[in-house]
Parts: sequence; C-alpha cells; structure tokens
Amino acid sequence: MSVLPAIDLMNGQCVRLQQGRYDRQTIYGQTPIQMAQLFERMGYDWLHVIDLDGARAGESQNLKTIEAMVKQTALRVQVGGGIRSLETIEQFLELGVDRVLIGSMAVCAPELLKEAIERFGPERIVVCMDVKEGKVRISGWEEDSGLSPNVFIENMLALGVTTILCTDISRDGMMLGPNVSLYQDLKIKFPTIEWIAAGGVGLNGDVEALESVGITQAVVGKAFYEGSLLSKRVIACLDIKDGRTVKGTNFVELKDAGDPVELAKRYEQEGVDELVFLDITATSDRRELMTDLVSRVAEAISIPFTVGGGIRSIDDIKSALLAGADKVSIESLAVIDPDFISEAVNFFGSQAIVISVSPKRVEGADRWEVYIKGGRENTGIDLIDFLKDMQAREVGEILLNSIDEDGKGEGYDVEMLRAASEVLTIPLIASSGAGELEHFYDGLQAGADAVLAASVFHYGKFSVGMVKHYLQDRNISIRITQ
Repeated sequence: MSVLPAIDLMNGQCVRLQQGRYDRQTIYGQTPIQMAQLFERMGYDWLHVIDLDGARAGESQNLKTIEAMVKQTALRVQVGGGIRSLETIEQFLELGVDRVLIGSMAVCAPELLKEAIERFGPERIVVCMDVKEGKVRISGWEEDSGLSPNVFIENMLALGVTTILCTDISRDGMMLGPNVSLYQDLKIKFPTIEWIAAGGVGLNGDVEALESVGITQAVVGKAFYEGSLLSKRVIACLDIKDGRTVKGTNFVELKDAGDPVELAKRYEQEGVDELVFLDITATSDRRELMTDLVSRVAEAISIPFTVGGGIRSIDDIKSALLAGADKVSIESLAVIDPDFISEAVNFFGSQAIVISVSPKRVEGADRWEVYIKGGRENTGIDLIDFLKDMQAREVGEILLNSIDEDGKGEGYDVEMLRAASEVLTIPLIASSGAGELEHFYDGLQAGADAVLAASVFHYGKFSVGMVKHYLQDRNISIRITQ
C-alpha cells in the first residue's frame, strides 16, 4: 500500500475541513513547507496537495507555496484544486509536479480532459470523483454534478482515464475510517481503473482494510495532524541573554549554558523536532531582537525554528522571519495589546504566530494568573480566559510556561496543562519543569501536543534521543531519527 500524506492549502496555511465544509476548518501550526519536509523525513514518497482556495475560485491560488514544496523536497507531488485548463496543467508539470488532479473539469469540460490525457499521458492525469449521498460533487464539493458514480466512471473510461481518486465526502476529516465497501464495489465493477482511496482514512487498520479489497493507494490527511504520528513533538529551548544561552530557576538566578549556535546544531543532530529561541531580556530592556544571532542559528539548522523576545510591531515579526525564523513567539504584547495579535495573524497567517504565556498559580486556588515582562509583572488576568481569547484570534500554537515550576526539575504543572488542554483545540506546548524522563510522558498525558525542555538538554542529563526512545517505549508515537 502506498500512503499519500495530504496537505490542504488555504491562504498559504495547512488546514483540514470536516465533510468538505469550508465553515468547519481547522488551521494547523505547521507551515506547508515544514509538513512536506516532515513527511519526507518520515520516509513517504508521495505528497497529495489540494489548493482549496483554487477549488473555489476556479484557478490556482497557492502556486508559490506548491512550487516551494516541490523544490524543497524530493517527494513526488500530485496537485489539485482549480485546475481547469491545459495551460494550468502544463504549468504545474513544468514546476516538477508528477500528477495533476482533475475534478470539475472532468464534468464541465470533458473534451479538455481528453486532450490533456492525449498530450501529457494518462499516467500524469488523475481524475477526482468526490462522492456525497450517491452523487458526484464538483467546485470544491459545493456543487452537485447530477451524475451518479457509475455514470461518471463510464464517461471517464471513454475519455481514456486510467486512475481515479475517490473521496467519500461524508467520511472526510471525521477520522471515522474509510468506506471500504464503496471501494470494494468500485474495484469489482471497474477493475481496469487504478483506484486511490480518500476520506476518513487513518493509518494501521484502515490501510490494511483497503489493501484487502485491492486498493493500493490511499490519501491520509487528518490522521497525520491529529492522530498518532504528528501529535507529539520534543522541542529544545534556548533562552538567550547577552548572546549566550542561559537557564535559571523561577525565571531568575540565570546561569550560562553555552553557545546558542553550537547547541542548536547539537540538538538537530540528536533529532529534536523543533527549536525555540527566546531573547528573554529584549522586552524588559526595551531593545530589539538580536536578529544577527537569529540568522546565525537559522543558517546552522534545518528544523522548524521559533523566535521570540522584543516583538513590538509587524516590522519586528518581519525582521524575525526574514532572519530565518519559521514562527514568532509573542508574550507580553499579546497581553498588553491583544488586537495586535489579530493583526499579526491576518498579516502572516496562523501558522507563523505562537503565543508564549507565563502564568503563576494563585495561592490557595486552582487557577493561574498571567505574568509578563519575563515573569516580572503580574497582570491579574486569568489564564484560561486569556487562552480562550488567543484561540479565538486564531493563533497557531500556545507555549505554556510555568513560573512555579521553571528550572526546578520536578515536572511540568500537569494540573495547569490539563486545564489548558480542556479549552484549546490548537496545539499546546508544555514548558518549565522537566527534570526526569517520566516528566515528558506526564506532560503529554496531561494534554500537551509537544514537550519543551532546556536544562536537561543543555547540561547533558538527557539527550533528545533518550527522551524520544523513552516515550516510544511507552507507546507515545514520536519521530525517531535513525
């Protein structure tokens, strides 16, 4: 079975829709390039990309993003969404795309589809048959074509089509498993067609079930983003002061931990999933982020890289991203001017904006209040209320620190993580307090999507590989580099 990981694009972001509904979308923190590169590192050969904006508009809207994925990976790529002319097909093939997915054009302009097959070859053209309630749908799944699947397939065979990607829209994005009986019937009725299954396909059992009825290719989407493979990450953090990596306890008593560039290179070699760089005194010192150091770190690594500290404007975010950051972490300004976060998300996209929040437990109560300026100033704002507000502003991720547990090595604040995870649907990163291997496991069990650590990595208590193998041994799915 050949599994094709899926990336659906809207506004240059990775999204997933439920049952093809544009008003039921989830935006993910990873950029399309990061996702494509991660799928490549996992060992997959193919990538399935759908331009959802293009599907609605009738012409490709995310061409530059698709081109970047083709050029920055060795993956074989098939692309669909808004492809309704021979010129567009040729444009994608010239970019290096291996297969072009044809949806609406197959119904609305069959003569063009026939010409495309004759000009480019049937192996380069895949027709999409998107089925809902016994009818084939087109135009981004929003319009009923009036055709039954059987009639549609007969029409495609007459045009010379050899490969059809069939999506059961009712299953798509629901993680309910594929409609195996549908694919079994199609395989029996139309054995000469090479079928690609999509819609509700997970990993493990779903793949085997499809293979048992003769399906040899399947598109997997949401299961990667929210299922067993991509939900857990290990992140190393570099707290920077005066150009050096430091670490303290409860946000004070800072000690030197080494050169940030050398540490970044080491952590990538050990297999860390991401790196966070925080210029921890930039805000309190009222100075700009050290973009020269950011550039040096970015040049030394190829893993996803988040940068924070001293972010006060759209231009500051631009500077960090131009210096090599993939994402920007914002803390104090998110509290002081939350409308700025909405502006930043609209400008750069959800995937580029991470909110770092540093709460402290209210004495004698099961609640936490948000601190800013490196943990120096209590705002009195309730943590849960703040998280709900940031999520409503469509930020990409939450980096949740704990002032109470920072640097103590006694474990993450699991009660705080559980409380946060109950109100968040966006990725949650656990930070502050990891000192033993079991603490990483506890953080993930408490609802975190990723666990971040600093001291245990800086001072050599554990390597990233040790943490990952520990988690893997406890049935936490994690990417292990060989």
